[in-house]
Amino acid sequence: MKLSGAFATDPGPARAHNEDACLILKSHGCFLLSDGMGGGPDGQLASKIVCTVAAEQLKRGLALEAAILGAHNALRMDCTRRTGDTRSGATLVALVITGERYQLAWVGDSRIYRLDDRLVRLTADHSVVGGLLASGAISAEEALNHPYVSSLTQVLGKTEPAELEIETMSGRVNVGERFLLCSDGLYGKLDNTALFNIMSQRLSPSETTQLLVAEALKQDADDNVSALIVDVLEEPGPAVE
Repeated sequence: MKLSGAFATDPGPARAHNEDACLILKSHGCFLLSDGMGGGPDGQLASKIVCTVAAEQLKRGLALEAAILGAHNALRMDCTRRTGDTRSGATLVALVITGERYQLAWVGDSRIYRLDDRLVRLTADHSVVGGLLASGAISAEEALNHPYVSSLTQVLGKTEPAELEIETMSGRVNVGERFLLCSDGLYGKLDNTALFNIMSQRLSPSETTQLLVAEALKQDADDNVSALIVDVLEEPGPAVE
């Protein structure tokens, strides 16, 4: 199988810094997106550290969970060295496709969706509201404006290593499928119908990510906005004489 991927990211009109980071390691079928926290340069650096270290660990042959744990520890060490505490944090969603299998891993509330004939969210938010939704304590409508909508229960860099929960999923990947990795700045402004309508146009990954980000910005985005698209394509066969 052949993979085609691209990302687009924008700080949005309300932010001076872009605390989102995306990274594509095509040689390893690896796609990463992180949303940094800590404010300004701290959040910007946090997301960059998480993506860079996780990618380097994967290049060294570590398993996905181990690579993310390495990024978590690296972020804690860097923040402690610079500031004396661990105030910086970041989310991470990671997709690795090898042969006909995919593996996902995530920490925080950035998301991964899969599109074939319908759009399916594959990740579950590590947040207070996500937990309330899962338990049935609140409805999807109540979640939209909940006072703790931004409160995360798992954060790379901030969560104590012994308490860190890296959630994973794996499965078979099929030709024609499309994956979306995105930050809350995107899905907070575009609901599932809007995401499906844009993704199902089957524009190139680069065009699709740019359109997704542009549409979120039109909805008065008040956060950084990032989207990363991965298409699973059939390997080109030999030329026919």
